[in-house]
Order: sequence, then C-alpha cells, then structure tokens
Amino acid sequence: MSLLKHIPSDSDLMRLYWELSQIGADCVGDKVPWKYSLKSPKSKEELILLACEMLRYDPRLLSILIIYFLNHWKELNPMMLREGLLSLKAPQVLGVLKEFIFNYTQDDELKYFLEYITRGIKPVSPQLFFIGLFSVGSQRHELTSQKSLKQYMRWGFLGMERPVVNVMTKKAIGSYDMKTRQKIIVDISRSKENFSIKEYLETLDFSISRQQALYDLKHCKNIFLKGHGRGARWCPKK
Repeated sequence: MSLLKHIPSDSDLMRLYWELSQIGADCVGDKVPWKYSLKSPKSKEELILLACEMLRYDPRLLSILIIYFLNHWKELNPMMLREGLLSLKAPQVLGVLKEFIFNYTQDDELKYFLEYITRGIKPVSPQLFFIGLFSVGSQRHELTSQKSLKQYMRWGFLGMERPVVNVMTKKAIGSYDMKTRQKIIVDISRSKENFSIKEYLETLDFSISRQQALYDLKHCKNIFLKGHGRGARWCPKK
C-alpha cells in the first residue's frame, strides 16, 4: 500500500511543505491545489506518513522531518503513527529517520518513542534510498553504492546525503561505518602521493572526531605515517 498517488511534482512538494509548516515544521511552501485529501480534523500522523513517502523523491524532506521529530515528537500519537506506518510500501524510511535522530539526540524518551514505532520492521533488499536523483550505473550511483552512510545501510538502503539538524548552524549529521571509512582511506591513498589527517577528515565532511580519524589511519594496512607533528603525512605503501 502507498499513500502516494503518483511521483510527486514540484507543485505537490510545495503544497506538502505548506501543510508541514502548518503543524510546526521548519519549512515554507505554497497552498497550491493537489490531489491529496487529508482527514478532518487534520491528522498530523497521516501528513507525516505522506511526507515519509515523498521523502524518497526529495532529499530536502530528510532534514525537515528530522528537525520536526526533534522538536514536535510529543505532539504525535505513536499508536496512530505505527499503525499507518506498517501499511506503507516502505515503512523502513522512518527507520532511516530514526537512525539519524539517534545519531544526534540525547533524549531517551524520543528514542523509546521511535523504537516503538519501528519495532519489528525489517530492512529492505539493497536499493537506493532516493529515487530518480541520478541514473543507475552513473558515477554518482557507483559512489553511493561504495560510500553509503551507515544510517541508510542499517535499513538496506544506499545513500550519501547528510541531513541538517540545525537550520541556523547548518550542522549536518550522519556517519560511515569502519569498513566504508577504510575504503575511503584506500581511495585517497591511490589518488594522492600523501595526505594529512585533516584531508581525511575533510573527505568525511568532519563526520567523525580527530581521535577516531587517527585510529582509522593507524589501522589501515595500506598506508604508513611519515614525519611528526603538524607536518606528518600519510603515504601509500609500495
């Protein structure tokens, strides 16, 4: 089952943004006509589920929904949300949102809330999280399959897009697992004669700490450290 009537158009997304803004989401849209008829009084849960389905066609919704959950989760009925979620074609989408939120929040009650909603849902067979962003077999497709964030991968998806959790600071979240980070180190060592720990962190968009980066580099068998202090460089082994 799917709440989607068709692949969302720009007009559909503008209306969705407007609808979300009416329940407190940090977005701006336009009240243009669309083919969706929400329950009256409006069901926040139904709107969130529709947004979860449209999310796979619009990466901007990833940040919008995560920020909404962080700030407004207490306004949602978990039983209604879970019941509606289990009827969707890909309920795993909310699982991805959960992983990113867990990566950021320290709120145990929010974690319990999301655990209940997604409990028992199994990962999908491997597939791209976002649909129609680029063609299968393209360079971006290959890059996504090799360097997906672990928040997507835990639910069977492939994706590199990191959501923003603070519209003021533009702070983004999302991380790579150890296996993927080791692949990235090998790729860097093949493309450069040598590189610094800062260059490695820049490649990861500073998604891990400097201490973790140093651990990664020390445990990569394909490189060795040359020099000391700020001038130290990591070089590929011959």
